[in-house]
Amino acid sequence: MNTQKGFVPILLILFGVVVIGGGVYFYTQNRVGDNKENTEISVFKEIQNKVDEVKGAVIPSKEMEFPSIISLKEGTVVESENTFTSVRYYSNYEPEIREVTTQYIAKIIPSGEDYFIEVNPGPSADYHLEFFKKENNEFVYKGSTPMGAIIPGNGFIYTGGTQNPFGSYSKFKLDNKGEIFVIKQPYQYSGLNSIAQKEFVIKNNKGEPVATIATGSPVEVILVEEDNNDFSKTKFLIKTQYNLLGWYNEGLPSCFNPEQAVIKGLCWGGD
Repeated sequence: MNTQKGFVPILLILFGVVVIGGGVYFYTQNRVGDNKENTEISVFKEIQNKVDEVKGAVIPSKEMEFPSIISLKEGTVVESENTFTSVRYYSNYEPEIREVTTQYIAKIIPSGEDYFIEVNPGPSADYHLEFFKKENNEFVYKGSTPMGAIIPGNGFIYTGGTQNPFGSYSKFKLDNKGEIFVIKQPYQYSGLNSIAQKEFVIKNNKGEPVATIATGSPVEVILVEEDNNDFSKTKFLIKTQYNLLGWYNEGLPSCFNPEQAVIKGLCWGGD
């Protein structure tokens, strides 16, 4: 009898522990979920605040995930649709005349003249920006840049958006005729963090093997060395997970077939 009486309280105690423990578990799980959701909301608000801080036109293209133009100074870029007949002069050909509808007006230099900017789809959906300026009652073509242009109003244009997922970053300036040209860099920065979809070899400047990258290994694309005459010969400086560096230059598949890329995201999507 004494044993049975002692056994009942023990069962009650164990039952209480299970109930309390279960309650704590479910409460903790709910709190973790709440914290995760709150963290995601916090990150979203932080990103949104940064976007709200940017002054001027921030208009995402429907076809792409990055903005057409970002102005870092209020009034440097404004949305303004204008349609006119433009002229593009060539040194060895007849001028090209066409009707243009521009979406922005920008002052590349604060005290300078207005540049009218068209978001141009190109011949095969290779979206880019074309710049025009009014001279002697003509709207004259002055140059083009990739999408995602940053125009801070200091006389330069910075771009970091192309249709190629590996990206590239450029800087443009005005010459004494007001034409836009790119400042040549020895290399262009990429910064693509990705993985190897197939095994491949990186090499040194002499073409000697540095390392064999196994399928599934993390890699980072550091630099891009473009061949302006043949983009298929563009070289990429790759960093391995062990911080080894080497060049990869085995051509680029189309981004319409991303599974064929040796490195995920290293494909040709357009200019």
